[in-house]
Amino acid sequence: MARGAADPRFTLAEELLLDLAAGRLHVSHVGRLAQARLGEGGADGTTEVLARCKGTHAERDLHKWAETQAWRGCMPLPYSFSVPMVQHGEAVAGVAHCLLPHELFATLGAAAPQVFEELFGTPQDREEFWTQLCQTTSELPEEGARAAEHRRWLREHPANHVPPGQRVPVGLHGDGGEMHGGEKVLVVSWGGLCRHGPTLDTRLLFCALKESEMQKEDRATLFRAFSVLAWSFKAMCEGRRPAMDEEGVPFGPGHHPQRAALAGKPLVAVLGGRLCGAFCELRGDWQFLRDALHLKHHYSAKQACHLCAATGAEDEALCYMDFSDNAPARATLVGHLPGGPTGWASKTPVSPLCEIPGFSIWRCMFDLMHTLELGLLQRVVPAALQGLLGIAPGRADEPEEESVWLPGRNLKARCAAATADYLAWCRRNKISSSSRVKRITPRWLRGQWPTISQEHAKAAALRAMLPWVVTHTAARRRATRHHKLRHRALAGLLHMDSIYGNGKQRFLSMEQATTAQQAALAALRALAELRALAPGGPWHLVPKAHALQHIVMDCAGGNPRAVHCYQDEDFIGRVKAIYVSCHGRTAPMRAVQRYCLGTSLTIAAREEFLRGERQGQRAPPAGGPVQWQQLHDALREGARGARGQKRGRGRPAIQGPKLPRGRPGLRRG
Repeated sequence: MARGAADPRFTLAEELLLDLAAGRLHVSHVGRLAQARLGEGGADGTTEVLARCKGTHAERDLHKWAETQAWRGCMPLPYSFSVPMVQHGEAVAGVAHCLLPHELFATLGAAAPQVFEELFGTPQDREEFWTQLCQTTSELPEEGARAAEHRRWLREHPANHVPPGQRVPVGLHGDGGEMHGGEKVLVVSWGGLCRHGPTLDTRLLFCALKESEMQKEDRATLFRAFSVLAWSFKAMCEGRRPAMDEEGVPFGPGHHPQRAALAGKPLVAVLGGRLCGAFCELRGDWQFLRDALHLKHHYSAKQACHLCAATGAEDEALCYMDFSDNAPARATLVGHLPGGPTGWASKTPVSPLCEIPGFSIWRCMFDLMHTLELGLLQRVVPAALQGLLGIAPGRADEPEEESVWLPGRNLKARCAAATADYLAWCRRNKISSSSRVKRITPRWLRGQWPTISQEHAKAAALRAMLPWVVTHTAARRRATRHHKLRHRALAGLLHMDSIYGNGKQRFLSMEQATTAQQAALAALRALAELRALAPGGPWHLVPKAHALQHIVMDCAGGNPRAVHCYQDEDFIGRVKAIYVSCHGRTAPMRAVQRYCLGTSLTIAAREEFLRGERQGQRAPPAGGPVQWQQLHDALREGARGARGQKRGRGRPAIQGPKLPRGRPGLRRG
């Protein structure tokens, strides 16, 4: 659960556990702080336990103790399963750890019912979700296969065996993040769709897998984990505890006896029946969709799209750059099944995600963040700035007449003037510093196909920068065809994005969806015409432009901003903070354990707060005596400094008062 204005009050010992779970403190730091607190008096029994956290097996003993606490019952125990891996270039049998969605679903429903409703919605929320989804789907125009496919999915969903108020819509997300030494780890999460809330309130961890240890030829490692996920989602769709594991082995006295005792029981029993989980969407960037679904057609293949037969060849009729109303590719939309004449998946192996009840390729969403901000805007914004600053390929230091609005005799000076104008605009429009670009650099504007990398501008910064660019393209619009098309393209993208908003409105009216679609298609057509006018640059149309066409035309009345991956990427950042604080060898297991530790403690406190059994507060507690607080702050600061030094940056590890027993830098052990 997120820590916000209506947080429950935490004790000092609970704050230490939360710092450990979030990766802000090492387990040895927790023991030292608890000992210091005991020396100052006023500590409780939990502090005494934490004070004994020392030695080689300190964290193992801490997790064993936590499993005996009442608050730990708000999260299930991690589930371990065998998985093929690659270590030191050899195939080995390894073990992966995860939190089964159906067990987490059941545990929250039993131990924290009020928090469960905050995460997955009340019966009224769920009924409203399905009612709006049915309404928007029924209003879809009959075009190609998309309307029929969406209606078929809604009509034949396996979760329809329970009323809408007992049918909890859930979604999946997956993406990789850099963890230890730049090593990528795939983080898979899931969550309810009825409530729009903070990141930690709407995303729940399934597992984290090291990509360097995956068998990538036949996707054996990834698909083994997905088979466990599909099995768990089947149980959640049934609304009952499974009687056998993902491989069909029955639970019994010698095989998961605790799960055997619960087999067949409802996950969450309610008056008149039971709750079940209904799969509604799979989110992620295009690369994740390609790997997770084993797509045979994708952005790097000859046929560039898995939803239609669009190709990357500009001289063919099915070229993805055709955004007209009667584009031939729109008549080749695929069906929902992975195989067959209209199939979209490779023949073997078929992804286990296809076995999730209610799965449909039309519920696998192109992500608007990766498509627009980290796709089109990375190329359209610098292409527009080239013209605004009087820069053209091959003559970057020769300003044209159009750039007289900015002083400067060379490219560097004009970029500095543009930066000053942009920052002044940000201050006038109250753009937060986290959503600003620090500076406009000449590197953005050089070359035939200028591009802004994520190192210079994140997705939120590019999105916030678009209105500033549109302001100047409108003010400096000439009578030439090129300048009119440039403004039409940028203004169309901005208009579409303003309709979608921040995603709090999950469903759009037909008028809103149609207006956004027309604005986006007008922008794409203008970009295609710009590319035709100047085939040598700088207007580069990548396959993500075609993905945007699918987003605006095939979203089935849903708001693409409601399924964008901003919060999912934020959740990966939270998991990364936990993961990198663990030892590299044990990180896959310890990260799941620490996530359970912090999440269960926070959920238990939130449940007590909602029941009126725990005081609330608007800010974290002061933290006790001054000396103890200084020690706590110095250890946390030292941990951050040590992490920064390992990456070649950051402050010295020791700051604040002199601490006992040497430096407090973060150790991986």
